[in-house]
Amino acid sequence: FGRSGRGWVAALAVFAWADGAGARGASLFAPELTYGAGAGAGFLGEGSAWRACPAGAGACRSLGGAAGGGASIFVGLRVLDWLGLELGYDVLVHPGGEDDAFASTTLQALRADARFVLTTNGWFEPYLLAGPVLCLVGDELAVAGVGGGFEIGAGLDVYVARVLSVGASVLYRGVAFGSFDVPGPDPAVGGAWAVGGGFLHGAAARIDVTIHTVY
Repeated sequence: FGRSGRGWVAALAVFAWADGAGARGASLFAPELTYGAGAGAGFLGEGSAWRACPAGAGACRSLGGAAGGGASIFVGLRVLDWLGLELGYDVLVHPGGEDDAFASTTLQALRADARFVLTTNGWFEPYLLAGPVLCLVGDELAVAGVGGGFEIGAGLDVYVARVLSVGASVLYRGVAFGSFDVPGPDPAVGGAWAVGGGFLHGAAARIDVTIHTVY
């Protein structure tokens, strides 16, 4: 080939690559079932101020620390290019100290989120999410109180393969709890201790791995 011929070959090669990449990108966003797992950390703005108090005389005790970490599992359904639905289960453990009512305050969250995808034209997929949350709180995995609330956030998924992505998200979660009783942490005092209702809120971050299965 002459110089002109080599130029045409190069141009056709670039066009074919671009067309294939676009088709490959578009194929990523077909309706699909997703499932995965992740790890995260959270901070409850009012967690350290939440206290259990004895019925009689005695000092109240905090339920545990504000900062904690844990894991999550989830399953989702991508119903449109820009919309997905996700059901998840999170466990966040907030370690307590010697003077706290719980050895470790555990929050178990059942969440149902709508995920709004901001762009669907490549391997990078930013999104917004929002949905209701049902939370169970207790010492370790024992359930003492139940609350309901919401979460909102944003995240980014990066596709490392057609069926696999890794992602990170940040969110704000608020949960309102009614009052409940917990076993007395001080044997000298005895009896059940009362925990007043309250609104727990704070930020959290999560890193997860997702498998995508087209149906």
